[in-house]
Amino acid sequence: AGAPSEVCARLDYDFDSGWRFVRVSPRPIIPIPERPRWAKMWVMGDGKDGQSRLRVIDSDGQVFQPDYGRLDFTHWRCLIADMTCQRAGHWGGKNDGIVRYPLSWDTLFLLDNVGGRKQSGRVYLGTLMLCYD
Repeated sequence: AGAPSEVCARLDYDFDSGWRFVRVSPRPIIPIPERPRWAKMWVMGDGKDGQSRLRVIDSDGQVFQPDYGRLDFTHWRCLIADMTCQRAGHWGGKNDGIVRYPLSWDTLFLLDNVGGRKQSGRVYLGTLMLCYD
């Protein structure tokens, strides 16, 4: 119930041990209009506890990496990431924590192999939505 009507992507991964991740990234990067508050994405997890994230670049080249959450489930779930970047990790640029709009998409979905275990799996990505105040 509530799952997306269409699957946008299937992501098969096969991580060796150590820190590994895989990204789904647009090329070229896509500008994000205005100032979204949240990004929501439908994801069918594989229960392997990977960490899902996204990445955005601000107008000064600073890269923020908000979390969607752990994929510790095996059904469809709508995941939510804070697009204000107040609780986002830093990936590149000056790292001063100040978001300079407008933002652009660097990575729509990132799967991080937290714990560095050798593992493989498959997740499905559904609709991505931006929510504004």
